[in-house]
Amino acid sequence: MMAAGFITNGAKVYITGRRKEILDNTVEELSEIRAKGGSIHSIQGDVLTKEGVIQIADAISEKEAIVDVLVKQRWSSKTLERPYTRS
Repeated sequence: MMAAGFITNGAKVYITGRRKEILDNTVEELSEIRAKGGSIHSIQGDVLTKEGVIQIADAISEKEAIVDVLVKQRWSSKTLERPYTRS
C-alpha cells in the first residue's frame, strides 16, 4: 500500500473512502507503522461526486494549511465529467 511508504517516511497521511468500517480497519492495520514517525487519518467521503470531493477537501483543509502530495487511487473508471480544481 502506497500509504505505508509515506507513513514509514514520516508523512501525515489521509485516506478516504465511502465505507467507515474499511477506513477504520486500514487505520488500525497501519497503526504499527505510525509509531515510526508518520501518522494516518481517515475521512469518509465519495470521490465520484463533486459534492463528495468538496466534502473531503473541506475536511482536510480544516486540519492542514498545505497538502504536499495528493494521490487519487480508485479502481473504478467512472470519473467526474471534468476535473475539479480548487486553489
